Amino acid sequence: MRFHQFDGKTHLIIGKYIQNNDKPSIFKEFQDIIETCCDEPIDVHSLTNVDLFCILLNLRIMCISQTFDYESVITTDNEKVKQTQKLDLYDILDKVTNHKAQYITSFNVDNHYKISLGLPKGFYIQDIDTLIVDVIDNIELLGKTYDMKDLSAEEKTTILDELPGDILTAITDHIRGLDHDYKIKVFDNVTSGDLSEIELKLFDNSLFEFIKAMYNCNLQEQYYIRYIMVKRLGFRLQDVDEITPIDTQNYINLYREELEEEKKAHEKQQEQQKPGMSLPSPGFPGS
Repeated sequence: MRFHQFDGKTHLIIGKYIQNNDKPSIFKEFQDIIETCCDEPIDVHSLTNVDLFCILLNLRIMCISQTFDYESVITTDNEKVKQTQKLDLYDILDKVTNHKAQYITSFNVDNHYKISLGLPKGFYIQDIDTLIVDVIDNIELLGKTYDMKDLSAEEKTTILDELPGDILTAITDHIRGLDHDYKIKVFDNVTSGDLSEIELKLFDNSLFEFIKAMYNCNLQEQYYIRYIMVKRLGFRLQDVDEITPIDTQNYINLYREELEEEKKAHEKQQEQQKPGMSLPSPGFPGS
């Protein structure tokens, strides 16, 4: 499946939602980004949390940067020290896509129906009841298969209420097994401090929180960049909104390099214009 890049306006919008911690709007915007950027029709409601994570991280690499600077605090000799660790997002993507875990399982119930279990379809988990329903892929009853993603929230709740206790136990065991097997350390080479504790797991919303961090941005800086590109570089605001964040950053970097070269040239010119040092007259006759 191929994707194309999203624009700067989209990046600014998702940044606003993240700053306000508006989870429903954040999730909806992530879904819109995937639908808009996908070159083929895609059913975002059928995607698991791992699918969503991988697609959004790919798009983040394409449109913003393949690296991210994580800031943390470590304690050395009873002193807290801030440090910055550069994270390669391709490395994270590789860990997630190649993680070996048994995601799918199914079992028969009294020879009457069959239940298939998988990963949650949503990106953030609100409560245990929602989680139990979300890991049910489908239910086969009397030769007919019912896909859970096609059901409303009320219909899913009704199914949950009618499931026998042993089925709920089996679903809970499935969740516990995946929760035990799926733990990805974000920083392998960090043994102490805040960064050493960061893990990606399936059921604690860490995948969602990680992607939020990757798409977050300094809103004041974003508006300042737009001001510079319109006021100094001659872009229209519409042009700035329509190009990708990574292209915007490239233009700003070129502008900074140009300013630095102008500064060096000006300093060199000032140096050359300084009058030469003249020695005082020694007072000899005829001098």
